[in-house]
Amino acid sequence: MKPFLIFFITLFIFKTLAYAAPIEEEYLGTITVKGVGDYTYKLILLLNGEQLIGTSVTNIGNKDEAVVNITGSISQDGAIKFKETSIIKTKIKEDKSIICFVEATLKRKNVDGIDFLEGTFIGRDKRKNICGSGTIRLLKKVSNIQQLSNNFSIANTSNSIERLSNHLVNTIPCTSKMVKVRIFDNGKLDGDELKIIYNNKVLSEKLNLNNEGNIFELELGQSISNVMQIFVLSEGNYPPNTATIEVTSNNQVRVYQLNSLLKTMITIKFELIN
Repeated sequence: MKPFLIFFITLFIFKTLAYAAPIEEEYLGTITVKGVGDYTYKLILLLNGEQLIGTSVTNIGNKDEAVVNITGSISQDGAIKFKETSIIKTKIKEDKSIICFVEATLKRKNVDGIDFLEGTFIGRDKRKNICGSGTIRLLKKVSNIQQLSNNFSIANTSNSIERLSNHLVNTIPCTSKMVKVRIFDNGKLDGDELKIIYNNKVLSEKLNLNNEGNIFELELGQSISNVMQIFVLSEGNYPPNTATIEVTSNNQVRVYQLNSLLKTMITIKFELIN
């Protein structure tokens, strides 16, 4: 068989296998709309060569949550360019024509072994008019084996990714007295359970993690500690215990990924700042 024929057969087999086995990646973080505020944002991507398809979820678990189809491409340096194309489902009851579809270019970055996407976007309505712009910052979801036990990984709106230890009191700055904390399982449900205490008051004796999440509205005080303690009651079927913790204060959203072993206690102090 001639060499050039072998080359083309090999190339055909490679392309066939590539198209048969797309790579799935999932990211969670924040989308910051200029002049409006921050919202939780999730991408589920199927990467196939230089092309991608998938879904985006905006404002997860809230009354105006929206799940949207996306299509896009991947450049040679790994940057991802995509646009939202059509609504799969939404909780918005008003005129759906007001929905602003995201068109974004995100670059892959790595800080201290943590992979994330970061970049800018513009939004367009159904008439293709620009209806918003801003930035996106998303933390990549990794397998339990790759994640570090007894640590938080945070994707927030600052310029760096923080890592918070279970062995210290973790301080989260808040700019409003009312803080919303949503705790949920961002992956496969396997029976993870937590006990939640805030300022010595039990908020949940046994919290079973689900994908929708449980919301706790906290009122912060100036003269008290404002401390939340999270006890790991069960690691579920696939240790360690995994939970995503979303903290919203004054339209600022911070998203934390928790991975902890049985009987671990995580302490979070909400610090009210002016």
